[in-house]
Amino acid sequence: MIQLGLLLLLWATSTSTSTSTSTSTSTSTSREACPNVPIMQDFDLENFQGRWYVLAKYDSAANALKKCMSPYWTLNEEGLLEAEINLLEGVDNVSTTFTGVSTFIGTEGRYTVEYDGEYFGEHWIIYTDYERIAILFSCADIAIVGGTNFFILGREQQIDKDSFVEALQFLIDYQLNDLGLVLEDWSECPDMTY
Repeated sequence: MIQLGLLLLLWATSTSTSTSTSTSTSTSTSREACPNVPIMQDFDLENFQGRWYVLAKYDSAANALKKCMSPYWTLNEEGLLEAEINLLEGVDNVSTTFTGVSTFIGTEGRYTVEYDGEYFGEHWIIYTDYERIAILFSCADIAIVGGTNFFILGREQQIDKDSFVEALQFLIDYQLNDLGLVLEDWSECPDMTY
């Protein structure tokens, strides 16, 4: 179980430092106003597919009306990741499912996404170990709708503290800790079994 106080203390008192990883930053000209955020290289679509759960998200008005978000990606014969996202939305917590496709660009963890015929711009997978945790990021400069956003995903609805701190440290290292963070409480999603 995640210790909320410890994680928020780490987040609030963090200092920005830079570390090297196996990722590199995108050279896309569309991201000039975006933070210098790495994108996963040699991204493994097959290992990434499957069920994920949103454990934390950017504190924004749009995200406040969505909870219990769980994406499921399936690699199809064309090499695209078909996407299905289940969530509760709105004040009344209406169960909603969006379906679409994530089209990856080259061998990076960079993709465009379309749900139910609506284009949602470009997104980046900036960190994943494929087995426990992943961080998805979009920048207002490259997203067609919405703005800067990020999600910390886990393979389980709860994740061990060390794995979560690892994800937070990654965000701190790349100076994304100035973005507000909201932790998802999956105990409030008793009927959201997938």
